[in-house]
Amino acid sequence: MPERVGPCAHTSPLSGVAYYTDMQRRDYPTICTLLLFLGAACSQSKVAAPGGAIGSGAITGLGGESGQGGGISIITAMDAGSTFTGPPAGWDAKPWRCDDAGNCQCLTIASLGKVAHYGNQSGGGDNTDAFQNYMNTQTKGTATMALFGNVVGSTRNFTLTADFLKKYDVIILQALEDSEYTGFWTFTGDEVSALSDWVNKGGGLITMSGYGSQSQEVDPVNQLLAPFGISYQPSPDIFVQSDCTNNMCYCADGSIPFGGWNTSDSPLVDNLNSTDRQVGVFMGRPITCADCQVMGTWQTNTLVGVHKQVGAGRVFAWADEWVTYTSQWKGDSIYQAQAQCANYTADKIYNIPQFWYNVFRWVAGDGSGCFQMADTTVIQR
Repeated sequence: MPERVGPCAHTSPLSGVAYYTDMQRRDYPTICTLLLFLGAACSQSKVAAPGGAIGSGAITGLGGESGQGGGISIITAMDAGSTFTGPPAGWDAKPWRCDDAGNCQCLTIASLGKVAHYGNQSGGGDNTDAFQNYMNTQTKGTATMALFGNVVGSTRNFTLTADFLKKYDVIILQALEDSEYTGFWTFTGDEVSALSDWVNKGGGLITMSGYGSQSQEVDPVNQLLAPFGISYQPSPDIFVQSDCTNNMCYCADGSIPFGGWNTSDSPLVDNLNSTDRQVGVFMGRPITCADCQVMGTWQTNTLVGVHKQVGAGRVFAWADEWVTYTSQWKGDSIYQAQAQCANYTADKIYNIPQFWYNVFRWVAGDGSGCFQMADTTVIQR
């Protein structure tokens, strides 16, 4: 846990509009714009030039890696309407980390690996900008996120050590590879142990899978998950096109609505349901865990979302990656304009912000009380 200082193309039924089939999603990768951002700080925003040093007043500690990976930008931004220069009164569920300039954070997140970009979004390459921007502008200055190793074609630019991990409350493991279908990362025994120790001491770990068609994609994440008794199966894919039984999934950019929540798994499933508070899924890899709590299953009890307490920390594994796509957060204007898709686009049938609020609050454990969202569609604890 972080050290704390201070108190503070296939043709759709709609007019020839193209969208990806299951294999096209994976076999036609596109380059997307990758944003590295750090969410709202408690004081005036500072921006560092790509690969450069952090400007005066920006968050220290988090920005120490700003020159890695061939020009990664570090951005901090103040949430609209926020004027406080330290932890808000009464938000003392856990200590805020503040630097000498008064920049404070409640929940620090690091995403490791390539971000998803296989989705559709008007027939082109999808990205995760909406997810990143949402966490940047809709968390009332309580959360920050940094990306590492996210540039397609680049080798990983971090080593899992105690010093690296202690800067973060939550680690997200995405596609742990140089590029699609090649350069799958491996980790040393010391790195596996460092991550395990960090979790046991209170860190929160989130993993996803299903990024490409190569089954080897599960190997690096399984290596890191091994100490926790959780793994992804290399095959078969969970969610396939034939699972779209109403022939309307093209309206949601090809994703299949998932609402197979375990209703007794509070608080992770709180305020999610099988109608208008679902998430979109496509492909994905089955999860194996003998002693996990189950958040959601598919068909014959295939595990889609599982989690467990590990020492003082928590681990959450999700079988898919579409919960990060812009198309799933915002919907697609092409389909929103079609009468056939009325009230069935991703922005209407999914509530991904609720999903991520629940996940972040749970995985951060007892220290998550200060994490807040400005989005009024999210029902908060």
